[in-house]
Amino acid sequence: MKILVVGGNGFLGKEIFRELNHIGHDVIGMCRSANPNKDENWISADIGRPDTYRSFIRDWRPEVVVQGAWITAQKTYRQSAENLYYASGTLQFAKDCLQTGTNHFVGLGSSAEYGIQTFPCNATETTPSPVDPYGQKKLETLLELQELTLAAGARLTWGRVFQPYGLGQDSERLIPWAVEQMVAGHDIEIKNPFMKLDWISSRDVGRAISWSITHNTPAVIDIGTAIGTNVHQVLVEVANILEVKAQITYPISASESQSASQNLIVSGDSPLFQSGWLPADSLQTGLKWALGR
Repeated sequence: MKILVVGGNGFLGKEIFRELNHIGHDVIGMCRSANPNKDENWISADIGRPDTYRSFIRDWRPEVVVQGAWITAQKTYRQSAENLYYASGTLQFAKDCLQTGTNHFVGLGSSAEYGIQTFPCNATETTPSPVDPYGQKKLETLLELQELTLAAGARLTWGRVFQPYGLGQDSERLIPWAVEQMVAGHDIEIKNPFMKLDWISSRDVGRAISWSITHNTPAVIDIGTAIGTNVHQVLVEVANILEVKAQITYPISASESQSASQNLIVSGDSPLFQSGWLPADSLQTGLKWALGR
């Protein structure tokens, strides 16, 4: 199957590319950076500039397109105006791909689309309620993609990724940041130690996307593990794997009841699990891989 992975050199994109390539698909990665080695498996193009990719998709005609490019800078992505740039770019790109015969468009969504939820999330039952521009633009993009693919008679998969971690993650994200602090012997202070999140390895995200391409999954799926682990527990596990003594502190006012409204966990009966997919990594095996242990 001919598959184009946009953002194929990014944190999640590279794992999606690697998994699809590993199982034998004809995969090409698209990214904004130059391709000095003229690698035939990569093209340099910008999703926000149709003139950089239109001739390629017209000539190569990918059967499946995975769109994984979006702003992810830890300090700015939630409120950044670039969310609009990537939303509009994704929609124009989808139109161009569908016009050239792409029959399956895959987009990476986010648990941020759910906003604040009291119970575990199920893509077929939980009503999205985003609370920031990042989540809002992701949700708006999904809704418009549903209309576009329906009109074109194409298939849509929208994978809402929960709390990913893995190789090459932004150094300002929690786990890479904590590792740097621990190795340097610094104390770590966290604000929401009891907030439970659904931590999933980036390679399991790649496996989930690959599964959704070759299996009959619903249009919207949740990509997680259905296991909630609080932030403090994750950092303790990181310290154990690194074999360092870490001083992890948090405000006296922090409590599990206060953090409950911030929990974001996939429901055990979510559509992806119902289709037969299961994550391969436990939190421990995933962290060991991510930390090179």
